Amino acid sequence: MRVHRGEALFLCVDCGVGFGTEITLVLHRKSHTADPLHRCHCGKTFSNMTKFLYHRRTHAGKSGTRVPRQRKHKCSVCGKHFKKQVHLQNHMRTHTGERPFQCSACGKAFGTHNNLTRHHLTHTGEKPYKCEVCGRRFTQNSNLQQHRVLHTGSRPFSCNVCGLEFNRASNLTLHQIKHTGVLPYKCTYCGKAFSASFSLRLHLRIHTGERPFPCLDCGKKFRQAAHLREHRRIHTGERPYRCQDCGMSFVQSLHLAEHRHVHTGERPHLCPDCGKRFKSLSNLRSHLKTHRSLAQPQQTIMCTELGETIAIIESVEPLPLAETIEIYQVALEGNLQVEDVTI
Repeated sequence: MRVHRGEALFLCVDCGVGFGTEITLVLHRKSHTADPLHRCHCGKTFSNMTKFLYHRRTHAGKSGTRVPRQRKHKCSVCGKHFKKQVHLQNHMRTHTGERPFQCSACGKAFGTHNNLTRHHLTHTGEKPYKCEVCGRRFTQNSNLQQHRVLHTGSRPFSCNVCGLEFNRASNLTLHQIKHTGVLPYKCTYCGKAFSASFSLRLHLRIHTGERPFPCLDCGKKFRQAAHLREHRRIHTGERPYRCQDCGMSFVQSLHLAEHRHVHTGERPHLCPDCGKRFKSLSNLRSHLKTHRSLAQPQQTIMCTELGETIAIIESVEPLPLAETIEIYQVALEGNLQVEDVTI
């Protein structure tokens, strides 16, 4: 009706032009800036002006003092309180299971209109939130905020049991399940159990051989999309994870987190055999080999004709003659690799 009456209730703060609906104002704001964020003095940013204005009211009333809003709308099922009646109505659907907002493209239903709006982006392919560091785009601002943490190497979520740190709250939640010992998802091939269903799905690809993520440049295939993204950086030369102390860049966030120990002096990786500590996991693995070499004598297989070393095998017991001949034959064919030999 506002459109027909010519009312302009939503004003652009940059140029003063008025609009009848908020969505037209948001679209107009993009003509001023690529990422129209409203920033509060507390540091929070909003792409939605209405939410920004609601947020500002929580900081100060007319007197300039903080006035907390009352949560007077109470859920009759669980007792949780809400500031607005519409928030309570949305919450009640978590109890009733009602999903009144249906996608016209695929028929999937949602409990709130906002969730339906975000879902529509999966059909249009639109990803309006862009990372200013690496250019990766996201459908939700919350996903972008979580992604930004990867570039800083920050791991703000710490496990209160073992102290292990994570860059996402969801990763911490999955990790904490390990301390409970509950592993409800079991592999039907080998019996290995997992705390999360997606971990089991990834694991099953080891048995099935499925590698659904091919590289368009070289054709190499990967089990996980994350592995493909990291591999693609070999072709592009991209190193998106930069150390804020020395400027050194890395392909993976894990490598940046390990590198940060050089600056902090932290040695989080402990040798279970001698108690020596290391800054990186790779250094610990190299060190562990010194313990294994002492415990397991090496057996050297020599070529009797050329006098060259065919293989060096770490084994407590001498290899049977048949296995020695098999390794000798593989070596002559030039196919022997370290990972091919398992004793």
